[in-house]
Amino acid sequence: KSSHDKDRAIAKLTGWTDPGKDGFYAALASVPQSPNLVLPVSLESDPARYINPTISGDRYHSSHWISSQRSVFELYDSSVVVRFEGLKSSAKYKLRVGWGGGSGEVQLSANKKSILQKYMSATSSTKEYSVPQSETQGGTLELECQQKPGVGGSGRSCYISEMWLTVESEESVIV
Repeated sequence: KSSHDKDRAIAKLTGWTDPGKDGFYAALASVPQSPNLVLPVSLESDPARYINPTISGDRYHSSHWISSQRSVFELYDSSVVVRFEGLKSSAKYKLRVGWGGGSGEVQLSANKKSILQKYMSATSSTKEYSVPQSETQGGTLELECQQKPGVGGSGRSCYISEMWLTVESEESVIV
């Protein structure tokens, strides 16, 4: 390989968690790297994790990063909520989500108003979403993942391993 190819490969390895200037990264199943994960109630009052998100370490994701193999998920009709604070009001953000698979269909919303992802079958993949600037102008973005209410079964869904909230440059293209 050329020197340029090697440099790009090294940059990819060392920059995996780098969201860029004014961006945010959260490895949701790694407690030190996920201060953005919202716990609705104290862990002491929810030892079985019926309300708070649960951590799983057995998901396969094609990236092979350890942070991509571990996910948070919700049980039954609860939700996974992630909050980012200190956003630049003038910036336009994009969100990249490392989905960890799971069962059922899930939906991702911003600030309980904008739907970023309509109900979809949860597959192990990484997807990008453009975040409406109106949702970040107040400096805080709260993302909520929910399964379709009343589905039943094991109740496990919304497997999310990582999130990157990055400032979208004019050259960026959301796929």
